[in-house]
Amino acid sequence: MVVQTHISAYKGKTVAVDTYSWLHKACCACAAELCQNIETDVYVKFCMTRVQLLVSHGVIPLMVFDGRYLPAKEAKEKQRAASRSYNLLQAQKLMKIGNLSGADKLFQKCVDVTPAMAHRFIRALRKSNISYIVAPYEADAQLAYLANQGYAHAVITEDSDLLTFGVKEVLLKMDKTGACQSLRMSRVNLLRTINLQSFTHEMFVMMCVLSGCDYLASLRGMGLKTSYKVVEAHKTEESILNSLSQTHQNFSPDYRQSFHQAVLTFKHQTVFCPKLKKLVPLNPYPQGQTNADFAFAGPFFDDQVAFKTIEHGNVTNALSFASSPATADKFHFN
Repeated sequence: MVVQTHISAYKGKTVAVDTYSWLHKACCACAAELCQNIETDVYVKFCMTRVQLLVSHGVIPLMVFDGRYLPAKEAKEKQRAASRSYNLLQAQKLMKIGNLSGADKLFQKCVDVTPAMAHRFIRALRKSNISYIVAPYEADAQLAYLANQGYAHAVITEDSDLLTFGVKEVLLKMDKTGACQSLRMSRVNLLRTINLQSFTHEMFVMMCVLSGCDYLASLRGMGLKTSYKVVEAHKTEESILNSLSQTHQNFSPDYRQSFHQAVLTFKHQTVFCPKLKKLVPLNPYPQGQTNADFAFAGPFFDDQVAFKTIEHGNVTNALSFASSPATADKFHFN
């Protein structure tokens, strides 16, 4: 399923990068400073070193940033925010009693990447003429769109959930030497404990949602193996949910709707199309339906907003695709 490789194997190819995954990792090295509002650019230097590593091996980086919060992920974001606030309070208490190592561990748990931090990194990318795009909502869906539409050959991330969005190949755990792991959807069928050869992509998505994802917590006792067995036995969403409603004590009417929306969020989340220069769904909506029917997966906003270059670190309210000599389609918005 996972194959060891090196980024040099992608020489001459464009690789899209889940930029926030790098920024979050970089923040761990300066978490105490960030949480205490102490000036630092360690996270920018960390990420630019990774960018330069790709370039040195002839790889064309396409950096993808998260944009606005997704309605379908509101509950998860609130939970994470509460956890960060709690850890920050505990870290501050440890600082007061001189337990610096304990405080630093908690600072790493509560540090968050802000729009201002993202914009600071964007300025460094501009200086180096590196392509980037800020997704209208989540980077995951935008990465999937760019990969599936041929703008990128593979995706660098720390999240195997990209397969659920339909990405064919993700590169995980890239270290400072360029060594990484290649995970391809075609290799998932090689798993010994789970045989997905008879699974459609929709069945794979339902299995992932059932076992728990950012858009919906799993039912009690519903791990990956159990989810696989349920989907294998029932195959369709209606049959799966009808079975669970009769057999699972924690099943509720709200879960049925939430499950349906989670599956649709993976299929139709709002992204930006560089060719059309407008917001579109990751995959086309069913016939007769529009974005108004999929507000939970990212309401459309004025396309002109998507063309504005990010200013003042306002990553959440603007989207930009900066041109690079290496990109096949060049866009530059002023």
